[in-house]
Amino acid sequence: MATKGLCYTVGMEIIITIIILLGLFYLIGKSADVIIINAKILGTNLGIRHFWLGLILGLLTSIPELVIGLKASWQGYGQLPFGNLMGGVLVMLGLIAGLSAVVNKGLDVSESFRHRELGLMALFISLPLWLMFDGELSNADGLILMIGYIFCVFYFIHVNYKGIPVTKVVDGSSNLRSLLYAILGLIAVVILAKLILDISLPLIKRLILPPWWVGLVFFSLGTNLPEITLAFRSWRSGVRDISFGNLVGSSFANSLIVGLLAFAVPITMTVDLSYYLFMGIMLILLIGFVGLSYTGKHLSVREGWILVSIYCLFLLSQIVIRGV
Repeated sequence: MATKGLCYTVGMEIIITIIILLGLFYLIGKSADVIIINAKILGTNLGIRHFWLGLILGLLTSIPELVIGLKASWQGYGQLPFGNLMGGVLVMLGLIAGLSAVVNKGLDVSESFRHRELGLMALFISLPLWLMFDGELSNADGLILMIGYIFCVFYFIHVNYKGIPVTKVVDGSSNLRSLLYAILGLIAVVILAKLILDISLPLIKRLILPPWWVGLVFFSLGTNLPEITLAFRSWRSGVRDISFGNLVGSSFANSLIVGLLAFAVPITMTVDLSYYLFMGIMLILLIGFVGLSYTGKHLSVREGWILVSIYCLFLLSQIVIRGV
């Protein structure tokens, strides 16, 4: 009876912890949404085209992953942010982009990115997976990713330069107020990210789950609430290409963040069947995403379902492997 009572108590503690984490993920998504909305206002007022707005929003919506990743790495859980960031790519380019295409009856691509830009981004997004093939992302690997990101951005500047943008004010929006709100949103994200890690790390120890797998499956959904939020806002407002640009830009930024984390603290992990299967599905997704995006310069409803199916295949495969 005592053992049964102890199991019940532990089970209730785990359930309560998960509920609290879901609430914190919701709050961190809303805080990042404040950053996104005000950055979008600033971008529009300053005349920044959708391509650059997508990259900028991609960096901003990756702030939760960066903050959580730094804290986790310093505490010796570098596998968690690596899984979180790489799994996040599947969430954004598979689940969210696919659902966006389905809900919107198609998703325009040409407004945000050209074919060669998407191809180069896909190569860079996959780079951390190749560098981790020996079981470690070293400081040197982190430096390679950082230099690679800078190279890509300079290339994008070269091919997309349209001259100095014209500053304007839309709907009387205050740039100073938008900047202030964005800063306050950033502060809230940092605080909430710390709370999420403080609560989740003891739970990981209690459930005896690999940090890599927790980041890959669970955190990848939780920390991408800003992208999910922006996608829903875009569906309602009809600004679909902003959502697409943000999803691609955020996936692109994830590999930079992996580089920053590895440069700060090397990341080591066991490269096993779960990793090989994940890498295979990731490569299928990236190749399929770039290819499908340029059949008619848009993602159709059918192609959206294909992307969602790839994400579901990833989830099913990881659950089966973990069960075995």
